[in-house]
Amino acid sequence: GLLSGDRAEVVEELAGRLGIAQFRARQSPEQKLRWIAQHPCVFVGDGLNDGPALQAAGVGVAVSGATDLAQHSAGIQLMRTDLSLLPRLLRLSRQTRRVVRQNLAWAFLYNLLLVPLAASGSMNPGWAGLAMAVSSLSVVVNSLRLRGA
Repeated sequence: GLLSGDRAEVVEELAGRLGIAQFRARQSPEQKLRWIAQHPCVFVGDGLNDGPALQAAGVGVAVSGATDLAQHSAGIQLMRTDLSLLPRLLRLSRQTRRVVRQNLAWAFLYNLLLVPLAASGSMNPGWAGLAMAVSSLSVVVNSLRLRGA
């Protein structure tokens, strides 16, 4: 759904362009907070009165040109006012989380298996250094996959 403090005509037009069936217009900051408390959501804002809602939302997004309060309250800042970037933003965040988890799993596995072998002297120090370099390289290469996202 779409929740806004703007006039009904403006909100209805935006909801139509975005393909959103449910919307609420002329919502006060308090009404927005109550709704956010009951519904996990992404909240996009740019004004002074959006600060509390941006902090309360699961994901707070401030758009370019937002007030300082909105920018500091949001977890994410769009560098443009183009709201069509939101789906890409959400997709990129999911991919980033997945890559971070993969990198942590690789690093944990490396440390669990190879560090004890190297520390005990069961592994040649040269091979241990090479394994460490390969581990680091795999994390970097895995992270570079995000550049195309």
